[in-house]
Amino acid sequence: MFLAVEEINKTGRILGKKVELVIRNTAGSSERGAANTEELIKQEKVDMVFGGATL
Repeated sequence: MFLAVEEINKTGRILGKKVELVIRNTAGSSERGAANTEELIKQEKVDMVFGGATL
């Protein structure tokens, strides 16, 4: 993921905007994952969220 972000930023960015990777750890908790997502959207004002799954 880090290399992809670096390559995107070197070759023109996305719609002219620099991509920044922001990471949060769920510690295997779906509740923590939901709280992290809410924080990223409301406080960090991210434009996009990607994540894994907790089983």
